[in-house]
Amino acid sequence: MAESLNQPTKMGGRQLRCRMAKGAGMVMGASPNAVECTPSPKPTTVAKVTDGGSSGSEARPYVPDTSKMLKCATANDIRVGVRRPVGAAGGAMVKPPRAVWAFTVGKAKHQLGMDARYDNPAPFVAAAWRRLGYEPLVIVVAQDEAHAARLQGEDADGVEPLLELRAMGVEVHVTAPPPHYSPQLTGQLVRIAAPAAAPLWDAETVVTTDADMMPLSARYLQQGRRDSMVVYNHGIIHDQFAMCYIQAPSRLWREILGIPATKPYETFPEAVAATFGQAPAPHWAMDQVEVTKKITNWGKWQSEGQRVPVATFPGWRLDRISPPSTFHQHVDNWRDCKEDAIDHHMHYIMPGECGGEAAKSLSRVVELLFDAQDAAALLRYLKRVTCDAGGSAKS
Repeated sequence: MAESLNQPTKMGGRQLRCRMAKGAGMVMGASPNAVECTPSPKPTTVAKVTDGGSSGSEARPYVPDTSKMLKCATANDIRVGVRRPVGAAGGAMVKPPRAVWAFTVGKAKHQLGMDARYDNPAPFVAAAWRRLGYEPLVIVVAQDEAHAARLQGEDADGVEPLLELRAMGVEVHVTAPPPHYSPQLTGQLVRIAAPAAAPLWDAETVVTTDADMMPLSARYLQQGRRDSMVVYNHGIIHDQFAMCYIQAPSRLWREILGIPATKPYETFPEAVAATFGQAPAPHWAMDQVEVTKKITNWGKWQSEGQRVPVATFPGWRLDRISPPSTFHQHVDNWRDCKEDAIDHHMHYIMPGECGGEAAKSLSRVVELLFDAQDAAALLRYLKRVTCDAGGSAKS
């Protein structure tokens, strides 16, 4: 029995009413559903945003320059001032949905053997989630306890992305792996187990994401009921749910994953060990394998005749695997409102690659997504980690 995605959803002060097209279903392994979304009339209120971040400095009126930003209808009511936490301006804090991911520091290896960096993209990913009204929670997995202590120091052990996240007021947790887990495996699995730890225990919405993926479409993430689980990007991997993106209330995450907790675990390593037990054998897609198994085996899907809710993919991805000419043509079409981009699979941002294709591609996306002040700050960070001496330190 397929759930109907017909609940009105809200983000950035605007509602979209979505209904499933005739004949659409939500069965694992089937083609993605067809969902039609219609925006409600644009509200007349204007959100108050202040400058100064979360550092406690005196707030000043924030006047964004949006002249270069995306002008398409899908970008209406997008947040500006993304270097400040969601809900931090204008008085009392709100309780925003949370986006969670993890990374290890320094060079990594992609599945295909190429050098990769999953730390340097973090400020861009955090800003992109804030643009859509989500407040990020980032877990930095150290090599061991001594390394974690250095990263928690005032200078963050010289790690530029960690310093930039702090400057943005992002909630960052630095942790060593649980016993018998490698840092890499912990980085994969901790975002799944995160709802069992104290920082996300009461979160009304938690979405998993990747360290190198910038979400672009509010409409896409507004599909589905907020009291259920919704799997996005279904079909990209034929027999697995991609970690970009799976969204559910924290309490439902714990129930589906079978996390044996009546009160939150104090640390993320404790949550990982409780969720997965003995460390699984390392594998590039271990997180996807584990989360797919746990979601599809949840008893209520069978006992209540339900199916895993799957969202439509109503656009395309700005993907680093595209040839540069194709990538930039897609950006042009997106800028000109001819195509709707869902997310941006980022090029690897490597120290020493000043002015390279990664920087050029990312700069174009940043200038369309963010107001001039935020874009300038993010591009200064990009210069530091690609052009300046030392790059992102700890390479």
